[in-house]
Amino acid sequence: MRERQVYGSTGEVGADGILTPEQAAKLDHLQRDTAREAFVQLDAHQPGDLFPMAAMATGIGKGRIIHLVIEKQMRRKPDSRIVVIAGTKKILIHQTQNALNGYQQESDVSAEEEDELNESEIGENPLKGQSSKLYKVGRMGQRGTNVKIETAQRLVSMMQRGELFTRSYDLLIPDEVHNLGTPLRKEVAQRFRKALGFTATAHRHSGVLKHPEEYGFKIFKDYPLPQAQEDGLLPPLLGVQIDTKGLVDAVPTTRGGKINYPALEKMLKASPQLQPFIADKLAEIIRPDPQTQYKTVVAVNFVWEAQKIAKHLRKQGITAGLLINQQAARQLHTEEIPTTDSLQRYFLPQDHPDAVQVLLSPYVAGEGFDAPFTEVLAWASPTDSGLRYGQYNGRLARRANGKAYGMVVDFLYQTDQYQWSQNMSRWMKGNVQQLDSGLLYVGAKRDIQSVTQQPGVRRLGENLFDRASAPSLEELTTEIESLQPGDLSLTAYSLRNAFKGNRYVLDRYVRVFKEQYSSDHPEYFAVRIISGIGPADVITQSGREALIQHMEKRGIMQSDKARIEEIEQAEGEDAIQLTDFSLTIKDLTQTFIGNPVKIIAARNEVLEEMRVTDPDSIATRKTKRNVSITVLTNFNAYITFMSKMQTQGLVVRPDSDEE
Repeated sequence: MRERQVYGSTGEVGADGILTPEQAAKLDHLQRDTAREAFVQLDAHQPGDLFPMAAMATGIGKGRIIHLVIEKQMRRKPDSRIVVIAGTKKILIHQTQNALNGYQQESDVSAEEEDELNESEIGENPLKGQSSKLYKVGRMGQRGTNVKIETAQRLVSMMQRGELFTRSYDLLIPDEVHNLGTPLRKEVAQRFRKALGFTATAHRHSGVLKHPEEYGFKIFKDYPLPQAQEDGLLPPLLGVQIDTKGLVDAVPTTRGGKINYPALEKMLKASPQLQPFIADKLAEIIRPDPQTQYKTVVAVNFVWEAQKIAKHLRKQGITAGLLINQQAARQLHTEEIPTTDSLQRYFLPQDHPDAVQVLLSPYVAGEGFDAPFTEVLAWASPTDSGLRYGQYNGRLARRANGKAYGMVVDFLYQTDQYQWSQNMSRWMKGNVQQLDSGLLYVGAKRDIQSVTQQPGVRRLGENLFDRASAPSLEELTTEIESLQPGDLSLTAYSLRNAFKGNRYVLDRYVRVFKEQYSSDHPEYFAVRIISGIGPADVITQSGREALIQHMEKRGIMQSDKARIEEIEQAEGEDAIQLTDFSLTIKDLTQTFIGNPVKIIAARNEVLEEMRVTDPDSIATRKTKRNVSITVLTNFNAYITFMSKMQTQGLVVRPDSDEE
């Protein structure tokens, strides 16, 4: 059923979305140059050094660069054994294998590169002159292959069972290397002698290890999306920001300031008008007329969201399918809204009777998803993960015949709290322009005029998009400040420390204060980030005295033990360090499954043992609130601690990145 020749509709077939000879030469040079520089880095690598990695925009051919590296390694050492990590999803194993086999059909090694590996360097090369099939690809355990492809979690399982003999391999190549940002996955990589990473998103949003240096890599090649667009290798992106104010409340957050997804789901289910609104707006954008049908991916957080939006799109005459996990797909498949073969149908041209125009997915259409002809990406549900947002948007910024641009549609149902989820402005902060129409733009300045003259863009600017109501770039990128000196947070804890009285009485009188002063004195009020809690309402220093007088008139006096205090960062050696691993109850219960009492008992037993064997690895630090907590002072201690906790019978919670 699958047919890959799907053309774009935002531009002209045969004219837009195709590399010119000059651009094709530039891309080829970029790929070959990166592969050569990778070998320079690998040759210079010493035990204990950080491994090299290339952080390059999606769509510039990281797969071909990996192929060039493998070929060069095989020409240097024909009996080399290499492991390629294909992200975290099984489907990527087959995709990577097919891609590498496809690259071997081409002659990718130039005479110049042949000359680089002369006989004085490697002696007689039995493979010299060959241009294809220099290696065979398969999974771990498959005989007759010298390039093994696996997922990150499978390698962790093999390591834990003692089945991964890393010293027998010459090179590890983790694609989507940011997935190694967990302690166990990092340990797998560190057991290899050499590793070379690739990713479009080097920094993680969550987990213990967020930055490349923390999970064992350093960037030697940085080629971000804006540079690729400036070089003409990737298309520009437009951003449409659609506010859903009045249809749904602000996004609920946890005490740590992240999106509270269980509470979000309840809130969305209590907002029945939201999905129809999203479907109607989306239909206007992606099917402006019967002849213009933009292939579209819709990102959601929950399967039921995808179902509801798909049903409403069907009412508009738009074909839609769900890309979900296999078990749910078998249960939910219908001919009207396919699930089991939705991806295959998405790859069919629109005039095919089985084709679907829209693919809705909670998670699948990000890392590794390869459909360059996609022209619209709609965020119908919020995410606070910059990594997820970047991965999805990166898949949109791909060239395809007939594709003049990609369009990101953000449904901003955080209303006036844009800062609590990702949007296009925050994703490419500093590279985003706001056009006169109110649309956002990421791309080369020279392309603005040609893009804005496209019929679909003119129609958006003239008919669909109300410039007066469009949130400004400043609004979309506003950051909330941390708690300032003199602020009084309106949490129950702070109020009871500041004033005498019952918490419910204090809450009631503060609400009265807000009602009386919020209109005339907005400077009295703010939202601040409070360490360990997240966003919270505060009374600023300018409104503090007015609040005290307001409370005293009602017989509420300040606390004897606490005036309204400033929050100061602990300083010196006893303050929390960036390299520390906290062992609070909250941290441990988020790490391990089980009764908190048992988890803490196990922690105490393990720490008692470690204080004997490695006392320097344990320390007491102070938080911003001057609270003392126990920490591990280095990564090796953390690995030891995790291992010993598991020998106590505790089970680590499943990694959120795994399928």
